Amino acid sequence: SPVSGTLSVSVLASLGAAAVETGLTFGSQARNAQMAYNNSMVSFASVVDGSRSKVPLCNVYDVWGPGAAAMLMRNFLSVMSIRS
Repeated sequence: SPVSGTLSVSVLASLGAAAVETGLTFGSQARNAQMAYNNSMVSFASVVDGSRSKVPLCNVYDVWGPGAAAMLMRNFLSVMSIRS
């Protein structure tokens, strides 16, 4: 039926757009989160024994890593909600 064909094309287009958006923005967003953690949770921690250590910063050009699957799903759902 035309509706199911249109839906499958819309799903594929949304998945492609979400993958591109994730690939382009993941590295910089991950690095920003790591910098924010290092600046707030480590520098201003109330723990005296030094148990909170700084996390190493990832490369800005990384396109996949921890949290990328969740980001891909979030991007897919937002693009799909606009297209539907």
